[in-house]
Amino acid sequence: MKQWSRRILLVATGLTLVVALTACGSEPNPGPLAVGKDADGGSVELKRDQVLEVTLEGNQTTGYTWEIKTSGEPVVRSQGEPVYTQDAAGGSTVVGAGGTFTFTFVGAEPGTSTIDLAYQRPWENDTPPLETFTLEVTVD
Repeated sequence: MKQWSRRILLVATGLTLVVALTACGSEPNPGPLAVGKDADGGSVELKRDQVLEVTLEGNQTTGYTWEIKTSGEPVVRSQGEPVYTQDAAGGSTVVGAGGTFTFTFVGAEPGTSTIDLAYQRPWENDTPPLETFTLEVTVD
């Protein structure tokens, strides 16, 4: 009987230790960090694998589009092309209405880098952008 009690105590102690070490070693990843035009010229901090969403107003029907000039790699990684969402007026989209461009980045490795975006017509390479957006990103 004494031997069973000792084994049960050892197993319970071992399980408690495993649970405690697992809880200490895993830190929940914070949710996405969303920023807009008001973050222009500023800085943000991300955790590794944390998502950064940059949303900027624009209007595709004018020929202007937000483009990545400096992606921030290798500190942050761009997650493909921006997603354009047209504004809805009265529950439906209106031809010629503006919208928003949303860029998605992910914290890739520790360091500090800069994301530069430009609002311009792609075929007007010799013309300065209508608007720009710059954000310094630090990944822990």
